[in-house]
Amino acid sequence: MNTLKLTSQFKKELKRYKHKTEVIDKLEAILKLLAEGLSIPEEKTNSFPVRG
Repeated sequence: MNTLKLTSQFKKELKRYKHKTEVIDKLEAILKLLAEGLSIPEEKTNSFPVRG
């Protein structure tokens, strides 16, 4: 089980979204996965092709 450090920037952004429960629920699910040492499933990421 990994330990997650909460930076001050993360805490500020968390305050910004505290009234949006949908965002908080998704964030909690992802943080639980990371704490357990698992990777984030592909459907949870917003990957897009890089051009240039």
